[in-house]
Amino acid sequence: MARLRSALWLLALLGAAARAGDPPAPRPIAIAVDASDPTSNLFRATLEIPASPGPLRLHYPRWEPSAHAESDGIQRLSHVSMSAGSRPVAWRREERDPRTFLCDVPEGADTLTV
Repeated sequence: MARLRSALWLLALLGAAARAGDPPAPRPIAIAVDASDPTSNLFRATLEIPASPGPLRLHYPRWEPSAHAESDGIQRLSHVSMSAGSRPVAWRREERDPRTFLCDVPEGADTLTV
């Protein structure tokens, strides 16, 4: 159950991505979670994030609701990939904050799939 909660918080974190000064996204973020095999403790999540071309920062939350300490969910996160259309998008973690993911949305893309 803790892994499912972490997967859902990952979705919330990535879904909260925004650039300073940008108007609100005209489309909602689509979230899909595959929790069909809870005994394996593996949950797959896919986000479709409306985005415009250029730099984008995605943040994993430090705290989960009802938690009394910072979340360790980022340590259980694996196999992160990003794409725009059928093209892979390179990403990296910010040096000062490993909970921040940085990428560049390519020209012509209006959605980032994470």
